[in-house]
Amino acid sequence: MLTDLYFNREHHIQKNDLQLVGTAAMYIAAKIEEQVAVEVSKFAASTEWKYPAPMILDMEAKITKVQFECEIGTSLATQPTDHQHVGKPDNATVGQLHRTE
Repeated sequence: MLTDLYFNREHHIQKNDLQLVGTAAMYIAAKIEEQVAVEVSKFAASTEWKYPAPMILDMEAKITKVQFECEIGTSLATQPTDHQHVGKPDNATVGQLHRTE
C-alpha cells in the first residue's frame, strides 16, 4: 500500500530506483511491525550497499510525506459538510433532530 500511494503520486520514479522505494517501504513496515528496531544499515546491506542508509532515510521521508498528504486529504474529504448531521444519533432522522415539542 505504501508503494502504491507513492507510485500514484510520484510519476518520475526511474526504473533503477524501484529497489530503493521497496527497501524504504520495507524499512517503514519493519519500524511498525517489529518489536525491536531494525537498523537502517541492515536494509542498506540487503541492497549490497547500492543504496546507503542516508538514501533509504531520504526515500522513507518522501514516502511518508505522500502517505501523510493522502491521509489528510482523505480525512478532510470525508468530514461532514452539513453541521446538522454532526453528533446525530444513529437511529435519528434529520426531521427528528429539528422537531420541537
